[in-house]
Amino acid sequence: MDKESLKNQSNYQTYQVLNSQQIKKGCFEIAINIQQSLLLMASRYEIQIAFFKFGKFKQFQVIKQEKQFSSILYFHIRKSNFITNDGVSSLKIWSSNLLASIKFIQKLRGHKSSINCLLLNSEEDIVITGSNDYTIRSWKQKNEQWSSSQIIFCHNSFVYGLSINKQGNKLISCSRDCTIVVNEFSNSNQIWTVSQIIQVDKLGYIIGFICDSVFVYQPIKMNLTQAAELNSVGNDSLYIYQLDHEKKYIKKKQLLVFGDGELCESKFSFQYCSSNNLLLIKNGSQINLVKVIKNNKIDNECLEDLYNFQLNQVISFDPTYCKGKIYGTMSSDGQYIIISNYSQKIIEIREYKKQD
Repeated sequence: MDKESLKNQSNYQTYQVLNSQQIKKGCFEIAINIQQSLLLMASRYEIQIAFFKFGKFKQFQVIKQEKQFSSILYFHIRKSNFITNDGVSSLKIWSSNLLASIKFIQKLRGHKSSINCLLLNSEEDIVITGSNDYTIRSWKQKNEQWSSSQIIFCHNSFVYGLSINKQGNKLISCSRDCTIVVNEFSNSNQIWTVSQIIQVDKLGYIIGFICDSVFVYQPIKMNLTQAAELNSVGNDSLYIYQLDHEKKYIKKKQLLVFGDGELCESKFSFQYCSSNNLLLIKNGSQINLVKVIKNNKIDNECLEDLYNFQLNQVISFDPTYCKGKIYGTMSSDGQYIIISNYSQKIIEIREYKKQD
């Protein structure tokens, strides 16, 4: 299918603009809690905390820091805590119950360079981080305190993306070394071990599980500009991997997406909402919303597609002005997408509208 046909296919506005608010400083990371009552917005040297209600937000607290914040904000789902990155190599755990006199609960140190990605398992007792020090770290919680439980050496360059399956026993990661590594957790030894290394033709920032048997990977391309600077730009396709009969992941197909050739930043994480079966992928200056449709007619003797992927909507921004600096998040139930246009200092809130 060509791009024009793809554009016509994806013209239904699943997410419609509900509100747009000007902010004083450009925001490069956003997080919303599961109750949809609190919003975190990170700028260079501060995190703004805002009340969120019916698609509107109002700032009431600011966390300031001398060093530049990095692009990690993460809300716990079950607990009223959130995690931030200090801009270097450590994490801070905060309680949203203590926002009146804000103070972090614990600081996690261990990485030797900047942290690029973070996730929690479904039980929220394990934090996993990927860093520019080429390592992945697992952090375990015991008696309300976190400590490093394992260092995983499986990449030869910066670790950009992480995803864990729902069962919490498979971990995938992508790196600047152009590999995807699959780690599996051993209950007997309580450690992660490498089960598969996949060589890819292009490095990528975004990777994520759809289910235990399927994950997606958004590669990027590297362009040498006239100023002799190496810039990352969007790729024309999303890669879809599926387990084969030998229980190894193989690239099953590619899906055309928008954003090809546009400057691309890494600070907009993979998000998949199972309640409305929508996958959010940011590529260049475009936000691609992909419908994930389960194939119920599966022949076990054949390696058929477990899911069909269809581009549902493209939220477009002018790459000339924003230069890939589009950041944001999706609420856990898929009701809202909150987008930061960094250059214009605007937060745009879109709401899900079910198709008739």
